[in-house]
Amino acid sequence: MADLTNDFTWSYSRHGLFAECKRKYWLNHYGFWGGWDRQGAPERVRELYIQKNLATVPMWVGTVVHDAAEACLKALIQRRVPQRERVVAQALARARRNIQESREGAWRWDPKRKGAFQRHYYGLDEQPQELDDALETIRAQVENLLDSRIYRQMARFPERILQVEELLQIDVAGVPVWVKLDGLMRGKDGGVVVVDWKTGRFHADASVDRQLGVYGLYALQRWVASPELIKAMHVNLREGKWRTFALDQDHLDDTAAFITASADGMKALLQDIDENTALEEDFPMLDEGDRRCGRCRFRRDCQRE
Repeated sequence: MADLTNDFTWSYSRHGLFAECKRKYWLNHYGFWGGWDRQGAPERVRELYIQKNLATVPMWVGTVVHDAAEACLKALIQRRVPQRERVVAQALARARRNIQESREGAWRWDPKRKGAFQRHYYGLDEQPQELDDALETIRAQVENLLDSRIYRQMARFPERILQVEELLQIDVAGVPVWVKLDGLMRGKDGGVVVVDWKTGRFHADASVDRQLGVYGLYALQRWVASPELIKAMHVNLREGKWRTFALDQDHLDDTAAFITASADGMKALLQDIDENTALEEDFPMLDEGDRRCGRCRFRRDCQRE
């Protein structure tokens, strides 16, 4: 098997990290590299790999719900109709298993696949009500998923489902861009519908528009010949609401320019752009006392506990 190489790529989540904190960005994309090797990685690198995979409870809720959605759509593709009670029960069973794994410290040896909460890693007191509320949120959001108009449409026409949670790469003005759509469906007009599940409490319209624009660029490169044939559906599973967006050429051009500018900003801090090497000291921390440090998964490495 060929050695993994840390090549420069862009994604919307990567942009978000860079905008939030340059040091967090370096730790998440450079400092951790090789930390998956439990025996061979230096102690700090291994610890950064563990921290990279830590989650807050809301982040974890989103993962559990998205995984349930993925399983349902893939079952539909195989012409199997997921049973409501079973889907909910499986999501809750997985959630309870993750909670127990995190309590037991299973993240110490497999943080990528086991439950790994920041609270347990940092030795903070558990908040039972928070976890009880999270389980109820998972139940409600999975039920909202199954009740949503777009899911019912996919269940009715499974042959139109084109793609579910595939990590793919496109080129945008020379920038390699990672894209992972929650779902993609062929529309009645021969176009495509991008499906984006959201599980959090707050989603700024500008952020949603930008992310859907990235998905639109992917659809234009891979599936359709014109922006007029692309629609995007943003489904808020917390509130059981959804909105449909039409993506025009101006929106896609603006998104492409945004990606280019964002990537240029990231590259400007690299030691060697061609080799994608970066020095930690070139990526500054947030100012001491910044409230964002208190909820950062890397705060131990930065001595901001």
